Amino acid sequence: METKNAILLLLGLCFSCNNDDSADPIVEELNEPEHIKTLDFSSSIDYEAVIEDFDVKNGYLYFDYKLRIYKLNLNSESPLAEQILEDTEAPLALAIIGDRLFYQTFWGTSSNVKQVDLNNISNETEVIEIIGSSRFQLTRKNDRLVYLSSPNAISPVNNFYELNPLSSDVLIATDEFVHPKNLKFVDNYLYFSSKNEIRRLDLNNTSAGSSVIYAAPSNGNNTYNDGHIFGFDIEGNIIYYSQISSNNVFSVDLNNPDEEPKVLLTNPDATTGYGELIIDDGKLYVKKYNEKKLEVFKL
Repeated sequence: METKNAILLLLGLCFSCNNDDSADPIVEELNEPEHIKTLDFSSSIDYEAVIEDFDVKNGYLYFDYKLRIYKLNLNSESPLAEQILEDTEAPLALAIIGDRLFYQTFWGTSSNVKQVDLNNISNETEVIEIIGSSRFQLTRKNDRLVYLSSPNAISPVNNFYELNPLSSDVLIATDEFVHPKNLKFVDNYLYFSSKNEIRRLDLNNTSAGSSVIYAAPSNGNNTYNDGHIFGFDIEGNIIYYSQISSNNVFSVDLNNPDEEPKVLLTNPDATTGYGELIIDDGKLYVKKYNEKKLEVFKL
């Protein structure tokens, strides 16, 4: 009788082990970014410069380069940089809304944004006055342009405005004592970098100001801008960024912000390896700082 009961118990345990309803759920691991190619546009530009800003639209990367703005076909294996326009002042920020390219040029007390029709590049550039003194940061929120300005050139106040061509521009938020770069709207948050920090501003509670969600470690160079973030973008909970005085492109999971950041790529050929970066259509594009090349990752 004891032997029979032992056999029944063993059979019961085996049945339980094969029961799909009680099995542990399969947890799918996130894929690591895969470096898929390098886009080299050096054959079409005969000088080197730093990209201050870029945007992606309809498979083209639009970027500033010294006094000019170019576009690059991201679907070409050997892309040529096609010049869109040239200005007497260096473009520092750009964004594309529909068929309009908006940009700002460096001038100490600039209070405008310029726009051109991408379908009629030869038409005259339109100058739109903005509120306050420009901080040379543009981005898009849905189908509206957002710019950053201050009451004057030396003010610590940063105002985020939505451009309204038909009426007064709309103040979205105000923050102080930060120097925002790399503005990104994700869901109902505004993300930006400031020195070595990634900050987030809740658009449902802008009066609370921005909060630090990640502080990038320094590189140990003991310089003023050691560890300052150059380029940054975000996909899901993953932040991708480059740093001044670093040869690396990093990623960090906001679910584990205290962990050591991962190194995606290292450039051994330059003191500062990488600059601006942007995510579009499941791909990460990273500009080599002094080289006319873009590294492309599949996310």
